[in-house]
Amino acid sequence: MRGPFLSHRLAMGLVNNLGDLGDTISMPVIKDGIELRKTFPISKYPKFLVLPQLFEKPGIFGGKPFTNVTTSIWGNEEELRALNSEGNAALVQEFKMDYFVRVLAKIAHGFVAGHCRLENFEPLLPKLILGEDLSLGGYLVGNWGEDGMPRVPNLLHQVGAAFSDQPDGRVIVNVRIRLFAELQYTPVYRVVAGFLTKPLDHVLAPLGLQAVPPGS
Repeated sequence: MRGPFLSHRLAMGLVNNLGDLGDTISMPVIKDGIELRKTFPISKYPKFLVLPQLFEKPGIFGGKPFTNVTTSIWGNEEELRALNSEGNAALVQEFKMDYFVRVLAKIAHGFVAGHCRLENFEPLLPKLILGEDLSLGGYLVGNWGEDGMPRVPNLLHQVGAAFSDQPDGRVIVNVRIRLFAELQYTPVYRVVAGFLTKPLDHVLAPLGLQAVPPGS
């Protein structure tokens, strides 16, 4: 996922090995139906971020996997306007959704494994993470929706967990992920990490937490 995030990572100083990029970065620009290449010094590369917007909940909850997916762009309006004055800048030629949901799955699985411990839940994401079953992407990943959680200044990402009871008595571990949370209106993704295999309070107790009964 280096491509879609490269510009934003450069702007935030998150690229560890700048030397690997060379001295310049080129970008496709479509003009009169012809693809040209516009080259920038690394320090002058336009600042933008591309993220997909999901509008359905994960398929496990009855959502329609990855229908009506759009990509949205965050950036400096003046820079982007100047860039498009020379033609239609192709900021992202092909957003690889399969790669992106695998990134979300890795974040979610690692978060739950670290907080709930592997022995306390039945993980659902490993085959997706390893690329063995990409159909799990739409089944386990979807939209969380705007929930009013405040954006804390200088916070890079927001990741948290929530638990939901199922009719069969099992408890699903949901992970809430907002990437680049300092930017306005970045999407909130919902990733289903797995099922608890032990009572919720047993899992939460080592964290100094306890379940809150509905309505309390």
